[in-house]
Amino acid sequence: MSRVLLKMLLSSLMMTLLLVACTPEQDELQVTRPPSLTTPVEATDTTEPTPPSPEATDTSEPYPPPTSDPTDFILTQEALETLAAGTPTATNPPLPTPIPTPVVTPIPTAVPPIIPLPEGQTPQPFTILYRQGDVLWAIDSDSTEPYILLDVQSALGLHFLEENLVWNNGWASPSPDGEQLALVLSTMAEQPNRTAPLETFIYLFHRHTGELNLLVEAGLLPVWSPDGSQLAYRQATSGGLWVVEVASGQAQELYAVSQDEGEPHYVAQMSWSPDSQHLVFLDISPFVSRDIVVVDVNQAQPPHVVLSPENYSVAFPQWSPDGSQILFASPADENTGFSETVNLWMMSLDGIQQNQLTQHISVDTGGVPQGSPDGTWIVFSGTRYFEELEPLVDLWLVAKDGTSLHRLTSDSAEQINETRPIWSPDGTRLVFYKELNELWLISLVDGTQTRIPVPAIGFAELIALP
Repeated sequence: MSRVLLKMLLSSLMMTLLLVACTPEQDELQVTRPPSLTTPVEATDTTEPTPPSPEATDTSEPYPPPTSDPTDFILTQEALETLAAGTPTATNPPLPTPIPTPVVTPIPTAVPPIIPLPEGQTPQPFTILYRQGDVLWAIDSDSTEPYILLDVQSALGLHFLEENLVWNNGWASPSPDGEQLALVLSTMAEQPNRTAPLETFIYLFHRHTGELNLLVEAGLLPVWSPDGSQLAYRQATSGGLWVVEVASGQAQELYAVSQDEGEPHYVAQMSWSPDSQHLVFLDISPFVSRDIVVVDVNQAQPPHVVLSPENYSVAFPQWSPDGSQILFASPADENTGFSETVNLWMMSLDGIQQNQLTQHISVDTGGVPQGSPDGTWIVFSGTRYFEELEPLVDLWLVAKDGTSLHRLTSDSAEQINETRPIWSPDGTRLVFYKELNELWLISLVDGTQTRIPVPAIGFAELIALP
């Protein structure tokens, strides 16, 4: 056994020496890439490699590769300038181009005479009424001294309502002959909160004798009929439309509104037809509906909705002087369907025929557009946007058919708003506010403006009487 073991050891030693002798030097090692999966695998040659011939040429690339010649890289002038400038600075993306503000050509003020005075006629004096606190004041157009007509707190222990509760001339209504006023009075000077009940009264006040008589309890927003026989008003508790006979004090409800689950629902902005037989008004359910409704005072016909827009609001419905049409304000536009301005419209009594009177001038909803005494013109305050960076409210006249428009004021240099115009009884002048703290007159005959010397009177609506 020892001989066999010895032979095996010798044989193993000889194989080891043979392998060492056949292994190439480290510098001559070649790296063989593994075969591709798509390349057929060739049979491995197990024969002993032949030593390389000294004359054989080695075509493989040297490793590591030699350093490249600098002339192999040619830089452009732009690249050289970039390198010379150093690391480029990050830049912000360009801002989008702003949408330009529309530019419109300003409408110039009208050249007088705006409304020519008939030959032989002169402007007639008149009286302006206004309220301050609980005091009713008056001043004559040709005077410089205001005077007190009535202190309701001293006379009755009552108060005028807050101005925001009697929006749009709701604090008083003059009789057609100018001799009496229907005054809205209350036991409270201020409403504690919007849901608190108001105890209100409508009193008749004779401006020359000072006589006061209670006409209606729980009444708001009185409007005197053209024939002087009746007053329309909103019932303060129910919100419905009522009419009372001035002579007898007998009242009746003409139009009831529902009070579903305590949600507010009421009538507002009532206007009589010239023949005192019909009333047009707004049926308002805030954030739900705002309809123009006509009612027959004699109730010979049921009330009917003349206009009930779904996508826009309406305001200031008024009868035309001839009784054939109804004026109203709305953001509806006959060209675009809807506009960002409040426009004046005229419509037939059935609401089918509608004519847009103004465009691109937004009617100031702080005051009511008013027809002239002869029914030819409509005066309003409004804003024409894009004429100025800060658009102002000016006075405007538009013909009842929309065929003529006149700008009456423009105080852009002084940045003054002119608002809430009312007609003088003879139709030759307008009374209006400048910045809600000064009263002014403007003549439609010669265009002159005159300040009325009264103290700042706030937001209360004005009344002009013969």
